[in-house]
Amino acid sequence: MTNHDSPLPILDPIDATSPLPEDSVAGAIPLDAVADLEAQLAQEKDKALRAWAELENYKRRKETEFDSARRYAIEKLVLDLLPIIDNFDRAMDSVVDVSDGWLSGLQMIRKQLSDALEKVGVTPIEALDAPFDPTYHMAVSTQSKEGVPSNHVIQVFQHGYLLHGKVIRPAMVVVSS
Repeated sequence: MTNHDSPLPILDPIDATSPLPEDSVAGAIPLDAVADLEAQLAQEKDKALRAWAELENYKRRKETEFDSARRYAIEKLVLDLLPIIDNFDRAMDSVVDVSDGWLSGLQMIRKQLSDALEKVGVTPIEALDAPFDPTYHMAVSTQSKEGVPSNHVIQVFQHGYLLHGKVIRPAMVVVSS
């Protein structure tokens, strides 16, 4: 007979009727060891649950950061474009002869630029005749004006803008005293 032909020893099944020692489970593991293992298992489950919660919080935090970065990534570009809008406003204010079409051409270009900025979340701050709010306005000077309540914007030197509700440039204004 070869090694492969030798029969394997047959083990006797555990006799379910035989009494077990009081401090063991299935005659092999003491009960206090089982309690220790259960406590250790509970600790490991708690660690796993905390690690999972930490991972979920990390994912949520990174998603928020990514969304914020995506929303405000164009802020520098917008800040570079705002002086161009200011120059269009100055050019439109300086047109003397409105019959030659220059003014309407400038107005169309300015509107097109404003519409493009609105599509990406840029909105102008309405300042004229509004109560002065340092969150949205930068006071350049104060003036008294008949019939205008104190701390109201009476003149706008430079328009302010919001990007998705965040002030990216406050309006430069004159405030009534």
